[in-house]
Amino acid sequence: MTASEQSGGAEQLREEIEQTRERLGETVEQLAAKADVKGRAQAKATELAGQVTRQAKSTVAQGRVRAAQAGKQGAEAARTNRVPLSAAAAGVLLASIAFIIWRRSKR
Repeated sequence: MTASEQSGGAEQLREEIEQTRERLGETVEQLAAKADVKGRAQAKATELAGQVTRQAKSTVAQGRVRAAQAGKQGAEAARTNRVPLSAAAAGVLLASIAFIIWRRSKR
């Protein structure tokens, strides 16, 4: 074996050792991450809290849109049905007055 073959073999061996060290370092990091139960739990809790916050904001926004639509529909219905609405209000008023008179007469 010549000196150049020995140096080439030695260089290749060094590269393999370096690659093995890198893989070993990555493996150690992965094991350390798996062993950090508290850290993983906190990360999951933070992630879930973010999801809940986004869903809550979305739900609130949808509720506001629906409430605005319902308010517009109610106002439009009141405008288009003024006579029936007024008649219903007058009927409730008369029924209330009749009930009050009836209750007083029973005493």
